[in-house]
Amino acid sequence: MKWLRRWQDMILHWDMAVVGGFLGMFSITLFEGNFGNAQTANILGMADAVAHGDGSQLLLRLGSFALFGAGVAVSYLLTNFTNWNMRKLVLYTDAAALLLVMFLPSSLPAEAGIYPLFFATALQWGSYSGAGGYNSASIFCSNNFKQSVLSWTQFVVTGDRSFIRRGILYSFTVLSFFAGGIAAALLIGAVGRAAGWACLVPLVVARVLIALGGLPAVPGTPEERAMEAEEDLAEQEELERRFLRRKDSMTQAFEARKADLEESFTKELRALEDAYQKEKNALGQSER
Repeated sequence: MKWLRRWQDMILHWDMAVVGGFLGMFSITLFEGNFGNAQTANILGMADAVAHGDGSQLLLRLGSFALFGAGVAVSYLLTNFTNWNMRKLVLYTDAAALLLVMFLPSSLPAEAGIYPLFFATALQWGSYSGAGGYNSASIFCSNNFKQSVLSWTQFVVTGDRSFIRRGILYSFTVLSFFAGGIAAALLIGAVGRAAGWACLVPLVVARVLIALGGLPAVPGTPEERAMEAEEDLAEQEELERRFLRRKDSMTQAFEARKADLEESFTKELRALEDAYQKEKNALGQSER
């Protein structure tokens, strides 16, 4: 289980990226293109409402804006001023928000229909915002894609293998988000809003991963930083052991090769001396 301990944080993060992709596709597909995981499109929607004097649309989008901001603030306050296990709380909040959205009246405006998701995804962003010592959102993907491309580019250019682990984290986060979106799109096409039940699966998987232990209740704490430092130290020690093994192997190979060369050189030198002596003796006899 050592490998699980080493990769557990990343696996949990990728699992929550599946949740992020699912929730994003769920909101976009069923609620008129509104993305419940972020504020970029919503802020532009507010700008459009102001530009066209649409007061009702502006109020609806201000509600989304306020709920997302509340989620960010609540995540910060609970993380820093309580002992609650935020990783667990986010799972329950995501599940509750998704079920609430599934059963809200379809007559509600699309923006209001995903109000619970705006709060829940902001809360998720605060508690699942990185893994392996790297910052990485689990509810949207632009920066993950950017960091993935940069990591692999830097590895190719510099040859520094430390970029491989970083590249793996960001690449699989993008792929996990994408997989969650695919699952949501397929299920929504088949059963509509009832597809939301399927998102409980990765949430349960996340709960199981947390139950396995070894993860702090909240990210970014001294406990988590100490854990990451311990993992980094273990990696450095393993790297040093590999280096020393390689050094010993090369030294042994060199010594063996050196002995072979010395033996070969001695034989060739002896043969040369013998040939020289024979020619010298033959030359002496011919002179007599």
